[in-house]
Amino acid sequence: MKTKHSGSKSRSSDKSQAIAFIDPAISDSQTIADSLPANIQTVFLDPAADGIEQITNALGGNKYSAIHIISHGNTGSIQLGTAQLNAATLQTKYREMLQKWRANLTPEADILLYGCNVAENTEFIDNLSQITGADIAASNNKTGSNKLGGDWDLEYRSGSIETAVPIAIDTQKNYSSVLATFTVPAGDTSNTGTGTTGGLVWAINQANATPEPDTIVLGGGTYSFATVNNWWYGPNALPAIASDITIEGNGANLTRSRDDRLRLFYVGAIRPQLPQPRPRQPHPAQPHPPKRLSFRRDQLFRRWRCRHGRGNLQPRQSHPRKRHPDGQQSPRRQQHRTSARSNGGTQQGRRWHRPRRQQ
Repeated sequence: MKTKHSGSKSRSSDKSQAIAFIDPAISDSQTIADSLPANIQTVFLDPAADGIEQITNALGGNKYSAIHIISHGNTGSIQLGTAQLNAATLQTKYREMLQKWRANLTPEADILLYGCNVAENTEFIDNLSQITGADIAASNNKTGSNKLGGDWDLEYRSGSIETAVPIAIDTQKNYSSVLATFTVPAGDTSNTGTGTTGGLVWAINQANATPEPDTIVLGGGTYSFATVNNWWYGPNALPAIASDITIEGNGANLTRSRDDRLRLFYVGAIRPQLPQPRPRQPHPAQPHPPKRLSFRRDQLFRRWRCRHGRGNLQPRQSHPRKRHPDGQQSPRRQQHRTSARSNGGTQQGRRWHRPRRQQ
């Protein structure tokens, strides 16, 4: 068996009382491994090899009172590397290997399965308990993040379970994913589902909504599509694949039942992000420039400065108008007023203006 045992963190010797097998396909697998007590031996499974075979070889000739298996699961099934342990493979492909586990378990040994909805098929759990001779505990709902509707309780138990969940409480509270594998019944292309079982469109949408890698297991048969689901770079029959998803076909056929263009799905369709405007940086403090006057005011101001001197910006004091010593206007000004009145001029304010000479 080629497991992660040699390259993984071994917390104690092979004579330890408990052992944990972790599928690295789950999110934050190293965080979960670090949260386990020091007396539990930790083994990472090779995701490219058969997980049941790896566990059988890792048990060796030792005796264990508890086996923890942490991986993705769904209704009556759990994913271990490339192996899918379910009601069918339990009785056929893996029955002989699982019977060998009896020699490596104490009489009161427990096997704890951490995966979403594994115990929804209670018959699968009971049969596994009979074959291995161990008491089995598993969850009948989502396992993992509380925010995603999960928990770390193993609600269904076949036999008397004396082993507690060893994952640290802080890790349970802060875990951000769920340990789910989605199952699609044969030929179901709908967008409805419950738990971890539903149509293919629903399963892809559920997998896209979770940050960790997900597995979708098809039930075989033929999946036929005739309508457009989205228009990412063309008409697509299925939701765009926007996360790390593995689809196990199991001999299923995907077909389209229309003559015009219809792509089954688009892979890698991450929603494009529009460019965000850069925040404006404040300018360094600078003295404000002098306020610009209007053109006419500026012209008059410059003319006034030229007349009165650049250094003297204060207007000169206006002197009272000189008058005739006897208090009357000067003879020249009086003559001007008389001449303007006699020639038909008009009075505006205190001045008399001559009429404009006709051409």
